[in-house]
Amino acid sequence: MQQLLSWVKKYWWVIAILVFVASRVYIFVNPPVYVRYFEEYANIWYYGWPPYLKHWYEYPPASIPFVTGPLLLDLSGVGDYRMNFRSMSLFIDVIIFAVMLRVMQKLKYPPLTKLLNALFYIALTVKAKDFMYENLDLLFGLTMFLPAVAPYLVTKGKGFLQWIMYWLGTGLKLVNAPLALLYFLGSKQPFLKRLVVPLITFVMIWAIPLAIFRSSLSVIIIYHQNRQLQVESFPALVVRGLNIVTKSEEIYFSQYKSFDLRGPISNVVLPISSVSLFLFVGLLSLFIWVNRDRAANPLFMMKVTLLFIFGYFLTNKVFSTPYHLWYLPLLIIFPYRHWKERAFFYSLTAIFLGVATSPIPSIEIIKGIFLDTSLPVFTQIPATLLLFWGVTRLNTQDIESPALTNPSLFMKAATQTTATTDRSAQKPRTSKNTNKTKPKRKHRRK
Repeated sequence: MQQLLSWVKKYWWVIAILVFVASRVYIFVNPPVYVRYFEEYANIWYYGWPPYLKHWYEYPPASIPFVTGPLLLDLSGVGDYRMNFRSMSLFIDVIIFAVMLRVMQKLKYPPLTKLLNALFYIALTVKAKDFMYENLDLLFGLTMFLPAVAPYLVTKGKGFLQWIMYWLGTGLKLVNAPLALLYFLGSKQPFLKRLVVPLITFVMIWAIPLAIFRSSLSVIIIYHQNRQLQVESFPALVVRGLNIVTKSEEIYFSQYKSFDLRGPISNVVLPISSVSLFLFVGLLSLFIWVNRDRAANPLFMMKVTLLFIFGYFLTNKVFSTPYHLWYLPLLIIFPYRHWKERAFFYSLTAIFLGVATSPIPSIEIIKGIFLDTSLPVFTQIPATLLLFWGVTRLNTQDIESPALTNPSLFMKAATQTTATTDRSAQKPRTSKNTNKTKPKRKHRRK
């Protein structure tokens, strides 16, 4: 048993990679029922109806190459649209997993902890297999994951990596816009020099779309401004909880290709949700500013990113199941203080994602109350609140020294510590002198 444990500790990364490969083969060869969502958009554009100018398109322009690329390959005789899109998503998935393994190496986790983290991520994503490779949320999750862990990956070019990912994220969903302050304050350069990299990377991502579409891009804002409460969103879950008693709301399939709520309570909660979102963004920006001295700390970046994600979940009127892919890498690799804290987040995440990805039978529990309508209310509301609360309690104070926030300095400090330990271990022990006289005790000044 001891030999097996030693082998697992030594080759944990081999086990993690083999399990990951097996899980991805399973996900790839077992796709869900196909919805021709992005493929329809790609065909419309290819045959002469450009987005924003000729028809409504809800995503920002950086998504266009990722939507049309699979079609261009299809027309060139390489695969078909769906296989090409899923292959692109698989490639992004591999990058995320490789980065997770690399960051865990830098954080000096014990081998078994690294293996457990990897297996937990694999298990959750297998549970979420029906939306893993069917949308752009995996890519968007990468645009928030990489900037937070960039200090562990590169010593030079950290700012460029953070900002290019940031602008790509805004070009995919616009949602991550409030995190700009975090990356800006995380730089140690003078004020004017800090502006150079953000401006260059902005031009790289946004210059061509702005030149082509100009004011037509405003349809993205109008599109989302007119949306109603989506049934999976936190505000909608509150309304659904009240609706168990009031029976005043109804679920309908809207023109935005989602199931939304409408009714008297929904009409009250909808504007409250919008105000709450802006209020949350303001409070988060204030929190970042107050803690600007810690903005360069990668664990502080991870914490703020998680705060933003779960705060967005709490206040936004729209929530789609693939949004779960945004927080998984950060939540799993974060260096928790002890196993109780890790178990807290593991269990909540399993419930949060597990209920969202499981078919719930329509069984009447009590007269008029059915399992499929009540279970999400009584699990997702407390899970979201507890996850947000738990992230606010995450500790980043213990790693404020440069030797621990800078990976290269961390490695150097660890090497020096090991060398010092080895030298002290080699020193011969001297016999105790029994004739030693006790030193005179010095009186302390009061």
